[in-house]
Amino acid sequence: MNRLQEASPHAYFRDLQPPLGVAVSLPRPSIRFSITLMADITIRVPACGDNGGPRGPRGHDGARGHDGHDGDAGPTGPTGPSGGPTGPTGPSGGPTGPTGDTGDAGATGVTGVTGATGATGPTGAAGSAGATGTTGATGATGALGAAGATGATGATGGGLFSMFFGLTAGTGNGGPTDYAATIAVKTSAGTGRVPFPQNGPNTGAGVRVDASSFTLAPGSYRVTATVHTTEPGQLELELAGAAVDNSNFGNANPTSGGHPIIVDAIVTVPAGPGQVLAVINPVGNSTALTITPADGALTHAYAQKLIIEKLV
Repeated sequence: MNRLQEASPHAYFRDLQPPLGVAVSLPRPSIRFSITLMADITIRVPACGDNGGPRGPRGHDGARGHDGHDGDAGPTGPTGPSGGPTGPTGPSGGPTGPTGDTGDAGATGVTGVTGATGATGPTGAAGSAGATGTTGATGATGALGAAGATGATGATGGGLFSMFFGLTAGTGNGGPTDYAATIAVKTSAGTGRVPFPQNGPNTGAGVRVDASSFTLAPGSYRVTATVHTTEPGQLELELAGAAVDNSNFGNANPTSGGHPIIVDAIVTVPAGPGQVLAVINPVGNSTALTITPADGALTHAYAQKLIIEKLV
C-alpha cells in the first residue's frame, strides 16, 4: 500500500502513475489473474504560501478504507492436462432392489405346427352320474301287439231282470193248473216252496234251478213275489237256505174268496259263488196254503209272479 506523507495535488496525481490497476503475469503453468489494488492514501494539502519546510514526523496509519467492488471475471484459462490413471473398481453395489412392475403382455406368437398324437392314456375312473335330462318327444306308436288271453268274467252289472210265474186253470192258460197241490209249511231244506214253473222276460238277473228255486250271482237285488191264496197265511223269501226275515208278509183276513200276499224286499248276495233264492211258507205256521183258482164270474187264470231286478 502506498502512503504519501506530504505532497501537492499535482505531485499526488503524478506519483500515481502508472494506474492503480496492475496486470500481473505469473510463470506457466500458473493461472493468469487480474488484480485491482486499493491504496489507502492520505493527502496533505499545504497551506497557501507554505514554501515547504522540513518534513515532519510520520503520522499514524489511518483507518482502513472500505473494500472496493469486485472486478470483472477474467477469461477462462486453457484446459489442463488429463488426470491420472483410472482408479481401482469399487466394491459391488448394495442389495438387489425391489422387483419392478410386470410389463405389458407381448403379442401372441404364431401358432406352431401340430405335434404328433400321443399314445392313449389309461381310462380314468367313472365320473358321477349327471343330472337327468329332459324327457324326449314321444316316439311313434308301435305295431299292435297280439291279443291277450280273455280275462275272467266280471260281476254282472245292474239293470238286469228276470220274471218267473205260474197259472191257475182258466182262460189264458191252455194247460192244466200249475198249482194242483197246496203249499206245505217248510219243515226241512227244500220244502215249503212256492212254484213258479213258467218263464217270463229275462235278461239274466236270476237263473232257474228248478220250478221253485233260482240262483242269484253276487250283487244286490229287489225281489217281488205276488201270490193269491184261499186261506189266510204268510210267505217270505229264503236265500241260501235261510229265511230273509225282513221279507215276511201275510194276509190274515178271515173272509172267504181269497187272500193276496205280496212279498217285496232287497237282498244281497256277497262275493263268491251264487246263492239260491225261493219263496216259502215259513217254518212254524200251521196251515198249508191253497192257490185260489178262478171260479164263478172270474174265469181267467190267476198268475202267481216272481220278479227279480238286479240293482248292482
